[in-house]
Amino acid sequence: MRTETASSSPKDHTTQAQALFENGPFPSLGQVSATDTWLELALIPSVGGAHELSTAFVGDVQQFLAYFSASAPVPRLAGGQFPTVVRRRVHSDAGTSLLDLSTDGSTFISAHAAWRPDGNRQSPPILWAAFLEYQVLGPVHLGAAYARWAGAYGDADVLAKTAGEPAVRLEVGPMGRAGASISPATRTSDTPAHMTVPLDAIAEDVHDLHLAAGSIAADLLADYGQADTRLLKPDG
Repeated sequence: MRTETASSSPKDHTTQAQALFENGPFPSLGQVSATDTWLELALIPSVGGAHELSTAFVGDVQQFLAYFSASAPVPRLAGGQFPTVVRRRVHSDAGTSLLDLSTDGSTFISAHAAWRPDGNRQSPPILWAAFLEYQVLGPVHLGAAYARWAGAYGDADVLAKTAGEPAVRLEVGPMGRAGASISPATRTSDTPAHMTVPLDAIAEDVHDLHLAAGSIAADLLADYGQADTRLLKPDG
């Protein structure tokens, strides 16, 4: 059985989305595998589809994730282990990313963003700017696709921030290439980047998806003193 929730005003929904993000199901430091700094991103539709949590629903979510993973630009986000359930939500753990998929179509995603490839705990982790943009694009894409699959519609609030180690070595060139610029940087804000976009637009139009992801990524990179995106261009 599925019903649809009543719509609230845009201002009320934005306030609700911010509260849900700040109190959302994100892991604490040390619970995300193979990472020292990670991305937290949520996509919360203004009008959600209300599914009942059941064995059938869990199976349907698994089928959705398998279908999404087969064609997504960031497929490993949806490649987690057999999901577990909590009240009105399904969890999936892919090792370097954690998914929390709500029965109303809301999505909370944690994905690794920076780590110490040499294992040296005395030096800050490396944050590749382009990789952070890639990690933003994947969750926004997955969140929009899941919301539509769950029957949500209207606007969607997208909120994101980085968490974990605040001091990083910021890499602004191509990942892993010799001569790339690596500079020390420290996150200056823990306030989430936030935007409200039409759900249909980012679910159906790649250009609009790129614009939304690029705007979020630009805000997160600015927190580390980086003025430009490298992967996601301002024109989409």
